[in-house]
Amino acid sequence: MILGHGALAVLARDLNTGAPWWLLFAASFGPDLLDKPLAIAFDLTDRGVGHSFFSLAGVALLLLLVWRFGLLPGRQAALALALWVLHLITDFPTAMTFWWPLYGMPSGEYLLDREFAHWTAFYLSPKLTPVFVLDACLCALALTRLGVLLVARQRRKASNTLYL
Repeated sequence: MILGHGALAVLARDLNTGAPWWLLFAASFGPDLLDKPLAIAFDLTDRGVGHSFFSLAGVALLLLLVWRFGLLPGRQAALALALWVLHLITDFPTAMTFWWPLYGMPSGEYLLDREFAHWTAFYLSPKLTPVFVLDACLCALALTRLGVLLVARQRRKASNTLYL
């Protein structure tokens, strides 16, 4: 659901928190940014520590501290946490993964070529699974929103040139 996570970041921009793009995308892809390098380095599953309650609690604590020390406004910190949670919801992690380390480390080798094959099949020969439908809807909403912003920018530019 790579595109869907990016779409969440695009849609979150409309909440007028003033959050920078890098924060929105980092929070939206957060669990994967944590899990994929760990999976490659230590031959773990692609959904592990980053998709767990443990990491969610750690990120929540980190964002609380960053907000408390005045490094990030509260609305932006809350939005970043919400995007992390939405990533977990849209990825549907198993109970064993989400409640790590209570049930042990999710096992399974991570093969980059298998991951590439999975996402290629997901987007190029899709089956109407709930995850694909959710991903497609999020992407459609984000693309529509970006189109509306582009049209509004063009109209503003055109109206400014009329009065010169």
